[in-house]
Formats: sequence, C-alpha cells, structure tokens
Amino acid sequence: MGGAADAILYHSFNFSNLPYVYRRIMILGVFLEWTHDKISLNERAVSYAITQLRTSSHIDIDKCFLASCRLSLAADHFIRKTLHSAHAIRFFPPIAHNSLMEFGRKIELAMSMRNLELWRHFPSHSPFESFGDELRQIIHDEVVIWIEEQYELDLPKSVRSISYSLSLLAEPYISFFPDKSKEQKSLRTMCRNLTLRALDEDNDTTYDERVLPSCVNFLAVHKALYEDFSRLQLRNTSTALMCVLKIALTVADDLLLYAKQMKAENHRFDSNKRMLAANSIDHICKFVQNNTSRLLGIDALLMSLPEAESYQANSTLHQILSNTVEQCKSVSIWIVTSLCEERSETIAKHCHSITQVGTKRRKNLCDYEMIRRIVQADEINSSTSVLMNALYLNSSSTKELIQQYYTQLADRSDSTSLQTSMPHIRIRIGYVPTTNQRVIIQIDVLGASNLPILDHLAKTCDAYCRIEVLPHIIFPLEQFQAQTTMIQKETHNPTWDEHFQLMVNEDCFYMNGSVLCLSVLEHEVLGYNDLVGQGFVQLSRIPRLISFSKKHRAAITRLPLLLPTKEQFIGPFQVLVERSAKDVTAKAMCDYERYLHDYHMLPPYADRSNTTRILRRRSTFKKLMMHAHIRRSATTILTSSS
Repeated sequence: MGGAADAILYHSFNFSNLPYVYRRIMILGVFLEWTHDKISLNERAVSYAITQLRTSSHIDIDKCFLASCRLSLAADHFIRKTLHSAHAIRFFPPIAHNSLMEFGRKIELAMSMRNLELWRHFPSHSPFESFGDELRQIIHDEVVIWIEEQYELDLPKSVRSISYSLSLLAEPYISFFPDKSKEQKSLRTMCRNLTLRALDEDNDTTYDERVLPSCVNFLAVHKALYEDFSRLQLRNTSTALMCVLKIALTVADDLLLYAKQMKAENHRFDSNKRMLAANSIDHICKFVQNNTSRLLGIDALLMSLPEAESYQANSTLHQILSNTVEQCKSVSIWIVTSLCEERSETIAKHCHSITQVGTKRRKNLCDYEMIRRIVQADEINSSTSVLMNALYLNSSSTKELIQQYYTQLADRSDSTSLQTSMPHIRIRIGYVPTTNQRVIIQIDVLGASNLPILDHLAKTCDAYCRIEVLPHIIFPLEQFQAQTTMIQKETHNPTWDEHFQLMVNEDCFYMNGSVLCLSVLEHEVLGYNDLVGQGFVQLSRIPRLISFSKKHRAAITRLPLLLPTKEQFIGPFQVLVERSAKDVTAKAMCDYERYLHDYHMLPPYADRSNTTRILRRRSTFKKLMMHAHIRRSATTILTSSS
C-alpha cells in the first residue's frame, strides 16, 4: 500500500479505537478477496500480510471477533481456490512424487493461512476443517474416477494396474519393515551390544544401590524388546511362536553372558560390590521367570495353538528359561560363597587374636605396669599444663589480665546459643575507617525481647539500654562516657530504634580485649536501676562498612542478655583478685565486676545520673519530714499553753 493510503488507514483505525491487530486482520482479508480490474496486487502481498499478522500483538484480540469472522470467510474461499488451481496432477494412484512436491509448494500460502495463531483465540472461525474436507474431497473424486477407469478396462489390464498400485502403496511399509530374519538378527545383535556396554557402568564408585547399574540397564533393554514385539501384533501364530522362541533364546543367552561376566570380574570387586553383583543376578532371574510369559503374551499364543503343539512349545520355552536361570543362580551362589570363605578366614584370625589376649596377659603382668605408666604420664601432662597456665597468668601485667577477662566475656556472648524465651537485644553494628588512623563505630539499637519483670511492686518493665566501651583502663570514662537510650515504659519487648556513634583510635580498636558493652537496665524511680543483662561484642570482630547509608548498613545481630556468673571469676580474674591488695587498678576492676555479680546493678559511681537523682529526692524527703515535725511540735506547745 502507498504511504498516504496507509496513513489514512492508520488514522481511521486509531480514531475508531480499534487495536493494531484488527487493522492487520482487515488488510489480510481485503488482500484475499482482491478482485480489482485495473489494480493488481503484488505476488508477495498476501505472504507479507500473513507475516505482519503473525508478528502482531494479541493483547486486545478479544475485540477482533467480527474481523476474524470476516477473515474466516475470505480464508475458506482462498483455500478452495488455491487447492483447485494447484491441483494439476492426479493424487491417486501416487505415482509422480515430484508432482506432489510441486503441489505442496503451491499450497504453502493456504497452509500458512490454515495455521495462523489467530484461530487459537477463535476456534469456531478456523478454516482447519474446511481445508481438510476440501483436500479429502479432491482425493475421493480422483479415487472414484480411477475406479471407473478400471471398470472400463479388460480384466488382465485391470489386475495388472491394481497390482502395480498396491505395490506402490506397500513400498514404504516394506522398506520400513524389512525381512523378519534380518530384523531378528539385528535385534539380537543390538541387545548383545547393549548388554556388553551396560557392564561398563559397573565401574562406577557409588555403592548405595540394591543392585548394580548394569542390572537396571539389562532389564530396561530387554523389557523394551518385549514391548517392541507386542507392538507388532502378529496375526500368524506360527510366525509369532517363532519370534517368541527367538526372543527367549536371546534373553537367555544375554542373561548367561551377564552372569559369566560378573563371575569373571569378581576378583576386581570389593565385598560390597560382590553382594550387589549376586543380588543383580538374582533380580534379573526373578524378572525373567515372572514376567516373560506376561510381557510376550505367551498364554494367549499357546491357547491359539493345537494342544500337542502348545504343549511342546510351552515345555521348550520353560526348559530354555529354567536351565538359564539355574546356571545363573549357581554363579550367584558361587560369588557369595567365595566372599564368605575369604571373610571367614579373616574373622577366624581376629577371633584367634582376641582369645589369645587373656592368655598373654596372664603370662605377662607387664601390660598392667605399662598402663599404669601411661596413666601417670597423662596426669603429669595435665598438671604441667595447669602449672604453665598459672605461670603465664602471673607473669602478665594487670592491663593484659583485664584484656583477657573481657575477651572471655565477649567469647561467652558469641558462644551462647539464643533460646526462644531468652532475653536478647537486636542491634546493627559496623565501622568505617577515617583519617588520622581513627575509626567511627555506629551502633543502631533496634530493640529487645523477652525482658523479665524486675520491679515486683509495680509489675512493669521500664527498660533502657546503656552503651559503653570497655575496659576503662583503655577507654577512660572522662573521654568515653556511656550513652543511653530513651526509657520504654511498661513493655517486655521495647523498641528504641536509636543510633549512636563512637570514635576510637585504630590501635585501641584492633587491640585484644577491647569490647563494646550493651547493658539493658530496669529504670527505678526511687531506687537503683536493676540490671537485666549484658551483651559484649569484641571491637576487632565488628564488620567493616562501605558507608553508613541505608544501602550499605549492616545485618541485624541478636545478642543474648546475660547476667554475671561465678564461672567468669576464674583464670585472669582470680589473679587480679590476688593483686587487688597492692594494685589500685586491679582492685577497682574487681570491685566493679563483683558489684555487678552481687547486686545485679551498676555501681553508684558508674550510674551517676540515677544516683544524683536519688540523693536529691532523699534530701527533699528529709526536709519535708523536718518541716512536718516542727509544725507538729508547735501545735503541741500551743495546745498545752491554752
């Protein structure tokens, strides 16, 4: 179509709010019915329109019902016209193959029209049936004409013509099914080759099957042979009986070959594979005995034979299979027997050595002396290790002992498995290195769960979180003050979602024993804040972040909230206790940790804000009590005077 005409058509469909595929359907329908006298279509116009329709989107195809109906009428007319115009040869009898190929090329457009994807959405409009009916009608008419022509011929010519036509029709069948003897020979060779090739798979190193892989392949190959025979559906009983006996001989020979190959390879197999080989032979024998008659339809075949011939065929078939199965089972028994004989010798040697142990010990008592010496050596080694550990701890400085102690606390937090009802805190933590060899640590305190009730009078939980870096010998309180979250009142699962940042030197950050302590406390109005639990994170284990943006934030970490226990007061802490009499740093550290353990609360000097608040309330309370006492005394004096 011209550019102007195409543009007008495009705007017309667009104005009518019709989909693009509607336009393609209508264009194809117009091309199929084109009958203009002066303007002729290009030879490729219909082919191009079909291609355009195939590549169009079918999203709004539901709106094209009327267009598809109109196209269906045009397609039926086009297909009939194409079939009759291309029908320049006779279809029956099929003599000229080249002419049929030429006919196929001429009706390619009609085939493309018949196979359009459009008909899948509108099956009632599909020209599929009309195409087939028209082609069948053409062939039927030609067959009728051919038969009438044969009637007009004399009998010898008619017989020769019919014989020749039948030979042409039977040629593809004969070429597909060659002579039966050749077919049986080829099937026998194929099964033999597949059986030998199946044996190669037994070299696999997996032994977790009940049978060897070759057994499965053997059964699959011969079951396929049975099924191929059953599909032939032979009507001649003599031919069927001959095929059954040939197949039985083939299976018997292959089974015997399989068993002999297993016996020949027996010396290369280990004990497990030998048992699998014996099991495979038994499995195949059972399959042949139980399924051959059913899969080959032998019972129905024998019933169609005369009684004497049926009895002879049945006995022959039974003898072939039973003799083969008996020989194969003897091979299986030989494999198992040889394995048992080898293992029995090994077991006899072990039993003999076991029974001789008591005799040797009765004759020689040095064995007991040797055991005593070994036990003494183990005791010396254990005592030596304890001594070496004690010497190492006592030779360490106070700072090193404190670092070892906090490393133990961080390891305890990491190794504690988080139970369902255990109190824990959820955080995001990461660091970003900065200039001047410093590190910025960001802690996002998200919330806590399963907090217990510590205020039994109010029976509520008003929790907050305290963040600090320890030990104070590395991070002094004057420079690294503790930070706290807001108090979440009356909840066992508080949600803070607050962000904190700490800046420390790289030397202190990567130092062994530098930890981040997260303490969750119960806020008390008139008393000291009770400790719910603590979680420790070693600074050197904090993950590095690209930035502090939401895109690169760290994953959520759940830390169990643990209370101090006596088990942590061994090792380095015990040495610190011994030094506390003369070492001020050791004494301060031991007093701090013991206070946490004994009272489950922070020492007063550590929680200064709460202590100041408590002292202020106590002084106010004392003043109020003093004023009340003075008023009461003055009232008593005035009453007595009057």
